[in-house]
Amino acid sequence: MMPTLIISFIVEAEEKIAGCLESIAEVRGDAKDELKKIAEECRKDAKQLERIFKETVVELSLEPLEGFDVVSLRTEIEGLLNSKDKVSGLIEALSKLEKLYTSFSKSISSISPETSMQLKKMLRKKEKNKKYLESLK
Repeated sequence: MMPTLIISFIVEAEEKIAGCLESIAEVRGDAKDELKKIAEECRKDAKQLERIFKETVVELSLEPLEGFDVVSLRTEIEGLLNSKDKVSGLIEALSKLEKLYTSFSKSISSISPETSMQLKKMLRKKEKNKKYLESLK
């Protein structure tokens, strides 16, 4: 799979995560501000990743990677985000994205260190946000 497709998937997933966070915020008044803040961070990180991607598109487009099935992952994440228990589904979706970010970051670290660093930054935020969401259960 080409790294460009994986990056596009990550940007799309961040947007869906942000939308899910905002829908949870509407029904969880006690956590509304924090959830909206996290949603905004997701969108900001996605835009930053997109910017970095555009700057390194040549390097990333030349190196196909093995072992990434974003089609299946997209289906899994959409199912989790549409589950009845939104918070649990979101936590599980974040766990799946954490695994993708970790392996993809390692795979591209030599061809695009900037993209790899951005993914690591996003991974740390996902871990922190997942802990916060677990406290809402």
